[in-house]
Amino acid sequence: MSKLPLVVRKSIRDDFDSKKPDLESQISKALGVPWTVSIDAAAVLEHAEDGYAKENPGSMFAAYIEGAIYNLQSFVKEYGDDGKNELNEVALKHNITLNFTDNKDIYYCGCDIADGCLRLLFKKGYLGTNIGQAAQELHRAVNAAGLAAAGADGGKSLDFNAKQSIKLQFDPKIGEIEAKAQKIMAMPSLKLNGNFEAVFAKLAVHAAAGGQDDLPRDWQQQIGTDALRYFDGFVSAIEYAGFAKDDMLQEGFQEGVPKGVVELRVVDKLEKGSYNEVVIDDGVLVMQTIPRYWNTNTSEPAKDLINLL
Repeated sequence: MSKLPLVVRKSIRDDFDSKKPDLESQISKALGVPWTVSIDAAAVLEHAEDGYAKENPGSMFAAYIEGAIYNLQSFVKEYGDDGKNELNEVALKHNITLNFTDNKDIYYCGCDIADGCLRLLFKKGYLGTNIGQAAQELHRAVNAAGLAAAGADGGKSLDFNAKQSIKLQFDPKIGEIEAKAQKIMAMPSLKLNGNFEAVFAKLAVHAAAGGQDDLPRDWQQQIGTDALRYFDGFVSAIEYAGFAKDDMLQEGFQEGVPKGVVELRVVDKLEKGSYNEVVIDDGVLVMQTIPRYWNTNTSEPAKDLINLL
């Protein structure tokens, strides 16, 4: 700090240091445990160019943290205690910093979690630009840090975003869809199984092997919604086929699928379908697709169910 010009030190003292206790208090309140803010002003301001960063660095530092607070509050509002606990666990130093990055995936600014700290990041030439957006994709940073901490090698278990998608998007709605299927099939014990651990593992391995472009950008964050689409498609297909009013069809299903389970799978190769297909495996009705066609034509797997029974 002493290396910096007096006018810069004064700006930092008056416009940032004086606000830091309140900023830290807001962060701590949002996350439920004490958090701190530490910015290496000299290191950051080496990258300052003309404008805001040069003229009022103290105000700029405060603005970065205020933007982060807004995004932290939004994150907690969306993900609740699960998100709060995950962030506190992966950013174990409970500290926010501001750092330069040359990460090619970041354009103006962004964030990550490294060395136990939540780091607000800026690219060369963009210090002080789009300040409020630095922590906008906090969920990605939390997810990546969680995978790194677990030593994930392509995804053998559900990551944070997938767990939240299942909890918030799939679980609240699958009961209604399942009830419709049970009624149509006259089979009160019928169960719809998302098979998420296995589905996620297949998709994650495919992505890690270079197939990321085959999948939706936010596939982990949408896995719950995507699974619902397959089961919605199943219900639509059996409604259209007339199962609800045909005892013979209902009996055929009950005999053909004695375990009373409809399961979603991602496989390496389809038996005969192009995008997806339905098969019976050991008494379970399986709707399956391959990684590159995940979330494609989700209404079609069960369209030829009658021909299978």
